[in-house]
Amino acid sequence: MSTTTLTRNLTLSLAGMGVALMSMVPLSGVASATSSTAEISIPVSTVVRNIGVGNSKVLVTKDIDEDAQGMTCSVKAGAENQGSVHPGNNLVITSGDSSVTLEDVERAPNVTTSANGELTLDESVAVSLVMGKDNVFSAGMDVVLSCEDVPEIEVCRDGKIITIGEDEKLETDTDVCPVPEEPKLVTVCRDGEIITINETEVLDTDLLDNCPQTLGTQTLPKTGAGAIATSMLSLTSVMAGAYGYIKSRR
Repeated sequence: MSTTTLTRNLTLSLAGMGVALMSMVPLSGVASATSSTAEISIPVSTVVRNIGVGNSKVLVTKDIDEDAQGMTCSVKAGAENQGSVHPGNNLVITSGDSSVTLEDVERAPNVTTSANGELTLDESVAVSLVMGKDNVFSAGMDVVLSCEDVPEIEVCRDGKIITIGEDEKLETDTDVCPVPEEPKLVTVCRDGEIITINETEVLDTDLLDNCPQTLGTQTLPKTGAGAIATSMLSLTSVMAGAYGYIKSRR
C-alpha cells in the first residue's frame, strides 16, 4: 500500500496555552491509499482554573477537510503532570462519536499518563479538559494521530458487484462476477407432442427421441357375452352368403 507525504502545516494558537496543531494533507492527484499524521501539543506549564468541578472545557479544536472526513486514525496520547496534585482531571480527544480519554492525569506529582485508541474523523477534532474536584488543572499533553485512508474497491460478492473498503475484502470475493451460462435447450416428446425446453426441465417421462408414429388402428377382440353374440352374427352372415351362392348355381 503506497503512502504520501503530508505537506501543509497549520498552527492554531490558544491564548495563554501555546497549543500547536500540525495538520497535514495528502498531495493532490494520488489515487492510491494515503496516510497522514497530526500532532497536538499542550505545554506542561499550562494552567486552567475555575471552570467548575465536572465541567468540560474545549482546549483546542480543528476543522477537518471534507475529503479527510471518515478516515480512521490511531491515537497515541501522553500527559505529563507538574509537581502539584489535582485528582480527577481528565483529558479527552474527540471527533464525532469517537473519543480517547487520558484519565486522572494529575493523580500524583510528575506522573505521566498514556492512552491509545482510534478516532474516526468527523467535521472536527477537539481536545477537552474535564475538571476534577480541585477545580485547577496544571499539566501538559502530547497527542499523535496517525491516519490512514482506506480506498474503496469494487468486488463481486454473492453474484453481485458491491463497493467496500479495501480492508473489508473477503477471501471469497472476486474482481468480476462470472457470466452465467446460457441454458442448454433440448427437444423431447411429452404427451405426444414435440417440445423444446431447458435441459434442467426434462422429466423422467419425456422421450428424448421423436414421438412414436401411429400407423393405423386395430380393434382388439371382445370378450364375454358380447363376443359370443358378435361371433354368432358373423357365422350367420357367412352361412347366408354360402346359401345364396349355392342357390345361384342351381
